[in-house]
Amino acid sequence: MINKSFSKGDMLDIIRQFNLDIPNSNNMDKLKLSITLWSYVNNLKDIEPDREIYLIENKEELLKYLSEHNPDKLLSVKEKGKLMNFCKRLSCIVLMDILLNVVRLILLRRYIFLQGISRFMEIYPQSEER
Repeated sequence: MINKSFSKGDMLDIIRQFNLDIPNSNNMDKLKLSITLWSYVNNLKDIEPDREIYLIENKEELLKYLSEHNPDKLLSVKEKGKLMNFCKRLSCIVLMDILLNVVRLILLRRYIFLQGISRFMEIYPQSEER
């Protein structure tokens, strides 16, 4: 059986690359296409070797390639979603840290400014008399 990591587009690319004659392959859903492709390749005596993209020489190598995890897909959809959520949370944490550092810097500059003013000026409470 063809591994679930192969998308419909991947299977259509394999059909085109190996010149497999599967009619209406573009109109099939992924499950039907995978079943049809698997049975079609199993019933073949041999295939045209592909030395450019897939580096597959015979039918057995193609069946083995299709039954294993797609080497082009490093992460499953679920793993990719988890990674994206982690990255979003991490970027929020970094942004919040940057904002906190900016606020700290502003407060530090105000403190230094006020310390400088207090050296040169005496600050008295304003009296009611004028």
